[in-house]
Amino acid sequence: MGHECCARPGFFRGLTYPLQGAKLVFRTHPGLARYWAFPVLLTFGALFGVMVLAVRHRTEFAVAIWASFDPGTQPVSWWLGTLQWLLGWLLVAAAIGLGGVFVLAVSGVLAAPFNDALSAAVERIRGGNLPPEPSPAAFVAGAARSVATETIKVFAYALVLGPLWIVALVAPVVGGPVLAAIGFTLTVAYLAIDYTDWPASRRDTPLRERAQWLRDHAAPLAGFGVAAWFLLLVPGVNLVLMPAAVAGGTLLYLDLETASEAEGSRQRPVGGKFAG
Repeated sequence: MGHECCARPGFFRGLTYPLQGAKLVFRTHPGLARYWAFPVLLTFGALFGVMVLAVRHRTEFAVAIWASFDPGTQPVSWWLGTLQWLLGWLLVAAAIGLGGVFVLAVSGVLAAPFNDALSAAVERIRGGNLPPEPSPAAFVAGAARSVATETIKVFAYALVLGPLWIVALVAPVVGGPVLAAIGFTLTVAYLAIDYTDWPASRRDTPLRERAQWLRDHAAPLAGFGVAAWFLLLVPGVNLVLMPAAVAGGTLLYLDLETASEAEGSRQRPVGGKFAG
């Protein structure tokens, strides 16, 4: 079935694409499990390891946060203590969300060839103009490209986020809110870019064109990223986020591509006049 012309998705429609992807890979086409089973198992193992470490060291983590700010014995110490308590939980919430993204990022590098294959399969299902399943040699070449691209994304993400973690640890009163606010924005952007970039990568789209595409479709991509971030925080659901997000991001890319082509055709002159 080919693409149908549709209106350009907006922010709120962008929120629905991770769920559309989940429906496609888990319900409509269960045979796609041959692509996503390994990444899910890999993610489950990594997240389980993070959870075990967090449980084992929860006391040390709480003591470190408490010791980083001493309200003293002034009359306002109760208020300062309450503020410190709130900041501590803010840091914990940020650690959970960003730690989950870090796990997905690292496992995403290892699972990149499988995610690329899943995205291609989704595009074939939607009727994209793709060749048949790649040969073993083509799969290896594509796998190398996918791992390299994913590694660059993770490195860029860590390069920006790393200094924020240092600031939060050194000066939690200031760094905590900054880490939560910028970390949330950065994570939403990272998830949106990461899971919608597979089709662009297969098309060998230049980096400048990808950046322009991101600017042109900021609203639906933001909606997609917010939905993916929310699902990332839901226990159990976060384990199956990767295949749902890969499929959903591919569907979003294809819909945006179709809408852009339809808008372009309306702007092309027909018989000396513009169509539409």
